[in-house]
Amino acid sequence: MEMIDNKKLEELLVFDQTNSLINPDKFLNLLKKSQMVLPADFTKDTYTGLETVNSDGEIEKVSFDINCLTTDDALKAVPLFTGMGVIEKHNLKTSVVLIHMRELAEMLEASDYSAIVVNPFTEQSIDIPIDMFLELFEDDFKSDLTMLDLIAQKSETLKMDTLFFIRSDDDFMKDQSADGVYVCEEIFNVNSRDKNDAEYLNILVMPESSRIMYIGGIFDDAPFDTVIAPGSEFELVKEIDSTTRQWRCIRQEFFE
Repeated sequence: MEMIDNKKLEELLVFDQTNSLINPDKFLNLLKKSQMVLPADFTKDTYTGLETVNSDGEIEKVSFDINCLTTDDALKAVPLFTGMGVIEKHNLKTSVVLIHMRELAEMLEASDYSAIVVNPFTEQSIDIPIDMFLELFEDDFKSDLTMLDLIAQKSETLKMDTLFFIRSDDDFMKDQSADGVYVCEEIFNVNSRDKNDAEYLNILVMPESSRIMYIGGIFDDAPFDTVIAPGSEFELVKEIDSTTRQWRCIRQEFFE
C-alpha cells in the first residue's frame, strides 16, 4: 500500500479542557486537502471506480463499501485514519483503501451517514458532523462544472517543456504525495512566474504535449494565471533545498 504522511494533521489533533480542538479551522482546512485511510468491505460494491495502487505498484479500480461505525444513537459514521500506523498500533483488523477527502465528499453527498470519525478508538479521535464535512467542499462543487467545461474546451497543448510555479505556506505537495507522486484532486491553480514570497516553492515541469489553460488577463484579481486539470499526476524529480521541490507531470487523466 502507498505511504501517506499526515503528521501535520496529527499535530493539530490537540484538545482543550472541554475536549474541543484548539485550532479547528486549521485542522479542517488541512483535512480537506488530505488523503486518509478508509476501512473498506470489498465483498460489496456500493462504491465503484476508486483508483488505488495494488501490491505490484499498479493502479487499479476497486469496488467496495465503507466498513462503517455505529454510534451510540444507532447512526452510521465513517471511520478515517491518518495512517496505517494508527491501525496497526491499536491492532484493528480491517481491509482499507486510501482516499482523498474530495473523493469521499462526493461519495457521501447523498448518503445517510451522520458523521466522519478521525482516528476512532484512539486518544486523538474527533467526530465531525457530516454536514460540516460536506460544507468544506460546497464552493468547489458549485464552481467545478463551469470551470471543468472551460478546461475541457480551452486548454492548450504545450509545444515544449514549460515551467510553472506554486508557492504556499505549507509543504502540501510533499505531505500529500504517495511514493513520490502527488495527484491534484481539485483544479490546480499555478503561475507561469514565481510571483510571491510564501515559504514553500514547487516548480512544476509540464512536458511537451501536456495541456494547460492560461487565464492571465481574464481574471485580473486572480492570484494565479494558469489552470491545470484535476487528476493530473506529478512525480517528484528532486528536492532543491528544504523548501523547494521540482515535480514533473506524468499523467493527465482528465484528458484521457
